[in-house]
Amino acid sequence: GRLMLGYNRAIYELIDPGGAPPHALPTAVFTAEAVNWEWTSFTAGPEAVYAAGFSGNRGTIMRILVDDTGALPVMTGATEVASLPTGEYPLVIRTYLGTKMGIGTSLGFRVAEIDAGGGLAYGPLIEADGPVFDMVGRDRFIYYTDSAQGNSGLVRVDLSTLNPSGRYAYATDLK
Repeated sequence: GRLMLGYNRAIYELIDPGGAPPHALPTAVFTAEAVNWEWTSFTAGPEAVYAAGFSGNRGTIMRILVDDTGALPVMTGATEVASLPTGEYPLVIRTYLGTKMGIGTSLGFRVAEIDAGGGLAYGPLIEADGPVFDMVGRDRFIYYTDSAQGNSGLVRVDLSTLNPSGRYAYATDLK
């Protein structure tokens, strides 16, 4: 139930202040240190809101906690919960089933486990033919886009089958 905006280096929670436009941006919830930071995606988790972004060849996922002890819930800053390997950065993130997060990256797709405190532990990369820009969950599967050179593709990840290397079973459905 929150509307988030990543603009320049800052993250804002957009709340309708009422009255006639134009309205100024609210106080930033968090501002990245890197001057050329780009926010790419937000998703709600069971205990937090997550924000993905990158600067150059470094990509991270931040966790923004919500303090609900007062009259109105307030966002309380951001903490890095996942740093992707150098050269790989997140383009889209989505939580699914309350304990999983799909991470579409510049190089492919990863599944992360969300722990009780809202931390992330992501698994091995499933390489793609191009960047992964979108995904959707249905039943025990996450489907993500895989396209390159003008061709569309769809890959299905089975969240019920984890192999010994920590990778979920997956199959190309459309190519």
